[in-house]
Amino acid sequence: MKQSTLYMINYLCMMLIAVTLVLHLATHAFLGVSGYKDSLTFQSAIGRYQAPASSLMLSVLVFALAYHTMFSFKKIMLEYRHGKLWDPAVKWGSLAGALVMIVFGMRTIVLAFYVGA
Repeated sequence: MKQSTLYMINYLCMMLIAVTLVLHLATHAFLGVSGYKDSLTFQSAIGRYQAPASSLMLSVLVFALAYHTMFSFKKIMLEYRHGKLWDPAVKWGSLAGALVMIVFGMRTIVLAFYVGA
């Protein structure tokens, strides 16, 4: 994939992070709860995970954060140093890091979605 395409995906991820993070914080502040303290109760949290729209929003947030984080990490590490062994190690390491972030994030969302089912 061309480098400019990867940057455009990164910019899209930044916008998705901004929108979904604001919506996520709004669900803790005033959307569907009477206060921040009430939003942290177990039933309220499980209720948000079991709502399809909220689960989708959190899934988008996980994927966007994983891509943005690992893309930025990869850029920083490649600016720090270059080499025949370094470049592939950074590439595959950042891919592995993104996959770990996605697996653990989605695991939490999926398990919480099916807790009450």
